[in-house]
Amino acid sequence: LVFKMKGSFSKFLDFVWYTQGRDLWEEKSMGMLNKKIQKTKDKQKSKEDSKEIKKQKAVLEEKMEAEDFAGALDTLAELIQLNCRDAAIMYSGAYAYFMLGDYDRAAKWVDNTLKFAPDHIDARILLARLCIMEDKTDEALAIFDFLVKNFISGMSEEQKDAISETAEYYGEDDPVKIWADYPALAKFLQLKEVEGIPLEGEPQEAETELKGVYPPPGNKQYSLFGKFHHCSRQMRLLVRFMGHGRFHRSR
Repeated sequence: LVFKMKGSFSKFLDFVWYTQGRDLWEEKSMGMLNKKIQKTKDKQKSKEDSKEIKKQKAVLEEKMEAEDFAGALDTLAELIQLNCRDAAIMYSGAYAYFMLGDYDRAAKWVDNTLKFAPDHIDARILLARLCIMEDKTDEALAIFDFLVKNFISGMSEEQKDAISETAEYYGEDDPVKIWADYPALAKFLQLKEVEGIPLEGEPQEAETELKGVYPPPGNKQYSLFGKFHHCSRQMRLLVRFMGHGRFHRSR
């Protein structure tokens, strides 16, 4: 009787181990199968997303070329939802916001563009334009000087024109300053060299031959002149930007 009970218990244990082992195997197999199914779905979705991204990028380019900047931003939002984030579309967003007059958002998208592509020439040119619109002329000229000093060989003719058309006003207005502070830009603009500019490291004279051209800063006449002169300059530059504002694909 004892032997019969041991035999039965042994069979019972075998049955338990068999069923548990089978359940574990089935669970593992189903898990592997589910992973394969999910992987296949992910690949299929990735292909679909890739096709949609390509399609939306084409739409974005068409809207930018047509200067439908508000529509371009709608398309850009769809691309972001598709997890598409590259320098080209970031720059499109920056340019669209700039042309719509939203300079704060344009600056943020320029920053995003440069995070993806620090050497993005068009983004840096646009950043310089934004600096000018915010009355940060020195920063803008420094950007132009940096670009023509380091990237001139890789620039397109359109990019060179964008710099010269924006910066030439300052070269004509104050060539002494441009040669003194931004020599690479001065050479690029082919400004006539100005005598008497101190070399780097040399002590500067207290006054230059330009003394007396404008009334002193404390003079009310100077303040009024400076105010209206600045507004006129801003309008001239804005007209230049809009005239040169045709969107082109980033290189």
